[in-house]
Amino acid sequence: MIFYRLLPVAATLLLLIDTGRAATLASFRPSAEPVEDYPAGQAIPTAPNTPVGRNIGPLFAVWSKRVIVDTYQRLHPGDANGLGFVRDAAVCLQSGNDDVRAELTRRGEQLNLSASEDPMVHFLLGLVNNNPAKRENFYRVATAGLRESGYSRFLLFMAAANLGKCLQDRNADAAQIAMADQAALDALKQGLDAESFHGDESSALRWRLDAPSMDSLLKRQAIALIEILDKARAVPDWVREFALGRAYLAAAWQRRGDGGGSTVTEAGWEGWRQNLVHARQHFTRSWELNPRDPSAATYMIEVAMGDGGEKKEMRAWFDRAVAAQLDFFDAYRSYIWALRPRWHGSHEEMLLFGDELLRTGRFDTCVPFYYFKVVADVASEQSDAKAIYERPEIAGNLKLALENYLAKHDSPLAVSYAHTVSAILDFKAGDLAAAKGHMAAIQFKPDSNVDAGLKNDLTKLMRSIAPPATGIANGATTAALPKF
Repeated sequence: MIFYRLLPVAATLLLLIDTGRAATLASFRPSAEPVEDYPAGQAIPTAPNTPVGRNIGPLFAVWSKRVIVDTYQRLHPGDANGLGFVRDAAVCLQSGNDDVRAELTRRGEQLNLSASEDPMVHFLLGLVNNNPAKRENFYRVATAGLRESGYSRFLLFMAAANLGKCLQDRNADAAQIAMADQAALDALKQGLDAESFHGDESSALRWRLDAPSMDSLLKRQAIALIEILDKARAVPDWVREFALGRAYLAAAWQRRGDGGGSTVTEAGWEGWRQNLVHARQHFTRSWELNPRDPSAATYMIEVAMGDGGEKKEMRAWFDRAVAAQLDFFDAYRSYIWALRPRWHGSHEEMLLFGDELLRTGRFDTCVPFYYFKVVADVASEQSDAKAIYERPEIAGNLKLALENYLAKHDSPLAVSYAHTVSAILDFKAGDLAAAKGHMAAIQFKPDSNVDAGLKNDLTKLMRSIAPPATGIANGATTAALPKF
């Protein structure tokens, strides 16, 4: 009887929640006028059971515990300090912010001698360290040590690939880069086995084959990777097809070059077209085999953008990607890029897409926040990057989105960022008291990750409200202010 009495109350609460959500969404204003051929596609899914990143993360954690943490514990029984560091640092393969990495760096430097000799400790120290020279050295020591260790060969591949990226990033000697690349390729041949990744860990393998270190390696070794991946029959077909798609897409860019269309030779265009055909085949096959993973569909946006696919096809692949994972950032990034005027769209279409993101109302995810990327990308292509932020409909939408994020106790958006941008928008609107309130909430320590179109306003804001404790007097010159 109690259960049935509660039903009307629960229904009323749900109605109030839905009504409040609808009222909030209705408060967002259109950012642009309708465009006739804008490919609206399917509505971005908002159902509570739509997969999001936090649902998928545990799958990666299972793999990293088995091949990293458990192996360390087996090799160093009784080493509680080292094990604690390895366990916590392994999480940064998937996530982790600057504060977490800084704390792990401090802990890693205090490990006892036995732990510091383990190559996995060096690899993880490279992962969390923000000093390029130290990070490169950690990866170099890890690569050498993992050759003779009891760890998975795939971890040797990861260390060598990260070393190659570090060397490439600083334009090191070509011979050094080639040595690191060869170590990575040799390790990958051995590491793509059933032991490195068990059947239920295939998503973790796909994740690692989509990492920045793999991006770097693909730009230099696409052809060699195609040969290795084509023979990797121990891994699930959908993962191998995905990786081959990545390799052929990288080969297409190698043949074409990164310059404008006028700089591409006829042979370059032919290589571009042929490799994109293969990339399309492999990505499509990967998605057909596993439509629950968003990556193949996401890369198909880029393929369709490059091989003459229409906007409707690009939107269809975007829809497939976010159906697999609502908040998969790469899908949004690729589609926003495809809508740029230089490709298949316009600034108006980019903003219309941004409105779709706001209308999801999924402030428990970063999806509405991607509207900020849309606005920043439009600003980056205008002569005055600040102009778009002066538009009342844009400023109003940004402000309302931030209010929604700040109202959530488990917001995925950094509180410092939300308060900083809110303060800037209030300052621009002439509400200095509200701006000061937002800055006080973060102890007048603004987030530096604001868009270029807002940085000058941030400097002006801080000059206007800087508290005496900062040592910056009101009315201080711009030269006296910290740079944001």
